[in-house]
Amino acid sequence: MPKQDRPNNNPNSPKKNPKSTMALLSIVLWALAITIFINYATSLAQKANTQEISYGEFRQMVMDDKVASVVMSNDKFVIYPKIDESGQYASPDQEPSGTLSAPGQENLPPIGTEEVTYICAPLNDAGLIELLEEHDVHQYGPEYVEPLSPIVSFLAAYILPTLLMVGLMMLLFRSMSSKMGG
Repeated sequence: MPKQDRPNNNPNSPKKNPKSTMALLSIVLWALAITIFINYATSLAQKANTQEISYGEFRQMVMDDKVASVVMSNDKFVIYPKIDESGQYASPDQEPSGTLSAPGQENLPPIGTEEVTYICAPLNDAGLIELLEEHDVHQYGPEYVEPLSPIVSFLAAYILPTLLMVGLMMLLFRSMSSKMGG
């Protein structure tokens, strides 16, 4: 009686095992979902201590000497407030307790205090630089950051972590299947 080859056991068979295809697809989808979740959680953590204020509140904070420094960019101003004597960051709507000073080596907030920053939309205000200079806010320029290619940024943020997780999952499944005798 001639021996019949089963299609899935023949190594020369062009058909693929549907279970391995589904397992690989499942791994890729899970890795992509985990990568998106991690990026979302990271962005939320970065925005946790940032509050949006109006441009008028920003100008008032400068006039009240509550601003230590400002980083100006085309799309937003990032405002770093001064610290009062009790170690609390200056707020646009509350009066400080004692004198304010810029955070530094001699004036640190209490341990466990998160740095508070404010952001506001920029307006075309010709007198802003003079106002900042009058109130001893000398660090008001943007920090130079070397521009990163959007393609490299996308690859580093999404593709590379996904490939890394898929590779690790494949190694894990391969080692598990060899221990099971499969």
